[in-house]
Amino acid sequence: MTKFTTLSQHIGDANHLYEVGEPREIDEPGNAQHLFNDKVLGPYDEAAEQAWRDSAEARAKAEPATKVDADNTLASLADSKATFGAEIEGLKGDLDAARADLTTAQATIAALTQERDEAHRQMNDEVQSRDSARGELATALETVTALTAERDTLTTERDALKAAAKPHAAKPK
Repeated sequence: MTKFTTLSQHIGDANHLYEVGEPREIDEPGNAQHLFNDKVLGPYDEAAEQAWRDSAEARAKAEPATKVDADNTLASLADSKATFGAEIEGLKGDLDAARADLTTAQATIAALTQERDEAHRQMNDEVQSRDSARGELATALETVTALTAERDTLTTERDALKAAAKPHAAKPK
Protein backbone atom coordinates (compact mmCIF):
# COMPACT_ATOMS: atom_id res chain seq x y z
CA MET A 1 0.00 0.00 0.00
CA THR A 2 1.35 3.44 -0.86
CA LYS A 3 1.24 6.54 1.29
CA PHE A 4 -1.01 8.19 -1.29
CA THR A 5 -4.03 6.01 -0.72
CA THR A 6 -7.10 7.63 0.83
CA LEU A 7 -8.14 7.44 4.45
CA SER A 8 -11.29 5.51 3.52
CA GLN A 9 -9.09 2.82 1.97
CA HIS A 10 -7.13 2.60 5.22
CA ILE A 11 -10.30 2.32 7.22
CA GLY A 12 -11.36 -0.42 4.87
CA ASP A 13 -8.04 -2.13 5.57
CA ALA A 14 -8.71 -1.70 9.27
CA ASN A 15 -12.11 -3.36 8.82
CA HIS A 16 -10.35 -6.19 7.02
CA LEU A 17 -8.02 -6.59 10.00
CA TYR A 18 -11.03 -6.77 12.26
CA GLU A 19 -12.56 -9.42 10.08
CA VAL A 20 -9.48 -11.61 10.34
CA GLY A 21 -9.45 -11.48 14.07
CA GLU A 22 -8.06 -8.12 15.21
CA PRO A 23 -9.79 -7.53 18.58
CA ARG A 24 -10.26 -3.76 18.18
CA GLU A 25 -13.50 -1.89 17.87
CA ILE A 26 -13.33 -0.09 14.52
CA ASP A 27 -16.27 2.20 15.12
CA GLU A 28 -14.38 4.27 17.68
CA PRO A 29 -12.31 6.99 15.93
CA GLY A 30 -9.21 6.43 18.06
CA ASN A 31 -9.06 2.75 17.24
CA ALA A 32 -9.32 3.36 13.49
CA GLN A 33 -6.60 6.02 13.79
CA HIS A 34 -4.42 3.65 15.79
CA LEU A 35 -4.81 0.97 13.12
CA PHE A 36 -4.12 3.59 10.43
CA ASN A 37 -0.96 4.74 12.24
CA ASP A 38 0.27 1.20 12.80
CA LYS A 39 -0.39 0.06 9.26
CA VAL A 40 0.72 3.17 7.30
CA LEU A 41 3.12 5.05 9.54
CA GLY A 42 4.48 2.16 11.53
CA PRO A 43 4.62 1.86 15.29
CA TYR A 44 4.98 5.02 17.37
CA ASP A 45 8.64 5.98 17.86
CA GLU A 46 9.09 8.42 20.70
CA ALA A 47 12.78 9.03 19.92
CA ALA A 48 11.95 9.93 16.33
CA GLU A 49 9.24 12.34 17.46
CA GLN A 50 11.64 13.97 19.94
CA ALA A 51 14.29 14.33 17.22
CA TRP A 52 11.69 15.95 14.99
CA ARG A 53 10.70 18.37 17.76
CA ASP A 54 14.36 19.19 18.45
CA SER A 55 14.99 19.92 14.78
CA ALA A 56 11.87 22.11 14.69
CA GLU A 57 13.18 24.07 17.71
CA ALA A 58 16.59 24.41 16.03
CA ARG A 59 14.90 25.71 12.89
CA ALA A 60 12.88 28.18 14.94
CA LYS A 61 16.05 29.44 16.67
CA ALA A 62 17.89 29.68 13.36
CA GLU A 63 15.05 31.61 11.73
CA PRO A 64 16.19 35.06 12.95
CA ALA A 65 19.71 34.40 11.59
CA THR A 66 18.17 33.09 8.38
CA LYS A 67 16.00 36.22 8.20
CA VAL A 68 19.10 38.41 8.61
CA ASP A 69 20.86 36.38 5.92
CA ALA A 70 17.82 36.74 3.69
CA ASP A 71 17.68 40.49 4.32
CA ASN A 72 21.39 40.76 3.53
CA THR A 73 20.87 38.69 0.40
CA LEU A 74 17.99 40.93 -0.66
CA ALA A 75 20.09 44.03 -0.05
CA SER A 76 22.95 42.48 -2.04
CA LEU A 77 20.53 41.61 -4.84
CA ALA A 78 19.21 45.18 -4.84
CA ASP A 79 22.79 46.48 -5.10
CA SER A 80 23.50 44.01 -7.89
CA LYS A 81 20.31 45.08 -9.65
CA ALA A 82 21.38 48.72 -9.45
CA THR A 83 24.87 47.86 -10.68
CA PHE A 84 23.54 45.73 -13.50
CA GLY A 85 21.01 48.45 -14.33
CA ALA A 86 23.85 50.95 -14.70
CA GLU A 87 25.84 48.46 -16.77
CA ILE A 88 22.80 47.82 -18.95
CA GLU A 89 22.32 51.55 -19.50
CA GLY A 90 26.01 51.81 -20.42
CA LEU A 91 25.62 48.92 -22.83
CA LYS A 92 22.54 50.58 -24.31
CA GLY A 93 24.66 53.69 -24.92
CA ASP A 94 27.36 51.53 -26.51
CA LEU A 95 24.70 49.87 -28.64
CA ASP A 96 23.35 53.24 -29.78
CA ALA A 97 26.88 54.37 -30.66
CA ALA A 98 27.47 51.12 -32.55
CA ARG A 99 24.20 51.63 -34.42
CA ALA A 100 25.30 55.15 -35.37
CA ASP A 101 28.65 53.77 -36.54
CA LEU A 102 26.81 51.11 -38.52
CA THR A 103 24.62 53.75 -40.16
CA THR A 104 27.72 55.76 -41.08
CA ALA A 105 29.43 52.63 -42.42
CA GLN A 106 26.35 51.77 -44.48
CA ALA A 107 26.31 55.29 -45.95
CA THR A 108 30.02 55.01 -46.75
CA ILE A 109 29.46 51.62 -48.36
CA ALA A 110 26.61 53.03 -50.43
CA ALA A 111 28.81 55.94 -51.59
CA LEU A 112 31.70 53.61 -52.42
CA THR A 113 29.33 51.29 -54.27
CA GLN A 114 28.04 54.22 -56.30
CA GLU A 115 31.62 55.27 -57.10
CA ARG A 116 32.49 51.70 -58.08
CA ASP A 117 29.44 51.49 -60.33
CA GLU A 118 30.37 54.80 -61.97
CA ALA A 119 33.96 53.59 -62.48
CA HIS A 120 32.61 50.37 -64.04
CA ARG A 121 30.36 52.40 -66.33
CA GLN A 122 33.30 54.59 -67.39
CA MET A 123 35.48 51.52 -67.90
CA ASN A 124 32.77 49.91 -70.04
CA ASP A 125 32.51 53.12 -72.06
CA GLU A 126 36.29 53.10 -72.55
CA VAL A 127 36.21 49.43 -73.56
CA GLN A 128 33.46 50.17 -76.10
CA SER A 129 35.43 53.17 -77.37
CA ARG A 130 38.58 51.04 -77.65
CA ASP A 131 36.67 48.28 -79.43
CA SER A 132 35.20 50.88 -81.80
CA ALA A 133 38.68 52.30 -82.43
CA ARG A 134 39.97 48.78 -83.10
CA GLY A 135 37.15 48.29 -85.58
CA GLU A 136 38.02 51.54 -87.31
CA LEU A 137 41.69 50.59 -87.28
CA ALA A 138 40.89 47.19 -88.78
CA THR A 139 38.81 48.89 -91.50
CA ALA A 140 41.65 51.35 -92.16
CA LEU A 141 44.13 48.48 -92.27
CA GLU A 142 41.94 46.64 -94.78
CA THR A 143 41.72 49.85 -96.83
CA VAL A 144 45.50 50.28 -96.70
CA THR A 145 45.97 46.63 -97.66
CA ALA A 146 43.56 47.01 -100.59
CA LEU A 147 45.22 50.28 -101.67
CA THR A 148 48.64 48.66 -101.37
CA ALA A 149 47.48 45.75 -103.51
CA GLU A 150 45.98 48.17 -106.05
CA ARG A 151 49.20 50.21 -106.06
CA ASP A 152 51.23 47.05 -106.57
CA THR A 153 48.90 46.09 -109.44
CA LEU A 154 49.20 49.56 -111.00
CA THR A 155 52.97 49.51 -110.51
CA THR A 156 53.14 46.14 -112.23
CA GLU A 157 50.98 47.44 -115.13
CA ARG A 158 53.10 50.60 -115.43
CA ASP A 159 56.29 48.60 -115.43
CA ALA A 160 54.78 46.31 -118.11
CA LEU A 161 53.74 49.35 -120.18
CA LYS A 162 57.20 50.88 -119.81
CA ALA A 163 58.80 47.65 -120.81
CA ALA A 164 56.50 47.40 -123.82
CA ALA A 165 57.20 51.01 -124.79
CA LYS A 166 61.00 50.70 -124.68
CA PRO A 167 61.37 48.44 -127.72
CA HIS A 168 59.41 50.97 -129.71
CA ALA A 169 61.58 53.74 -128.53
CA ALA A 170 64.72 51.87 -129.52
CA LYS A 171 63.69 51.64 -133.24
CA PRO A 172 65.12 54.40 -135.45
CA LYS A 173 62.74 56.45 -137.31
